[in-house]
Amino acid sequence: MIPGTRIPESAWEAALQRVEGAAKSYVAHHGATVGHVTGQYRSAEVFGAPTDMIKGAIRRGISGPLNRDPARVAHLTNLFQLGTC
Repeated sequence: MIPGTRIPESAWEAALQRVEGAAKSYVAHHGATVGHVTGQYRSAEVFGAPTDMIKGAIRRGISGPLNRDPARVAHLTNLFQLGTC
């Protein structure tokens, strides 16, 4: 386990972590595609995560990496209707 992280208490919390990781990987060009982010979004919905929390996980993911691509951030912002990030 990575120091400073916590173990998710439910399946939807784990799904939120995966959404955030996919978004972070996508905007930093580390291998994830927009399809990965969309798939993790749908997975989180299936596990019962509230929509606002899923969008919050995407916001955290796209604001995290210092080497993020502004075009990819804008794409996810528009795709998931996140407003201004």
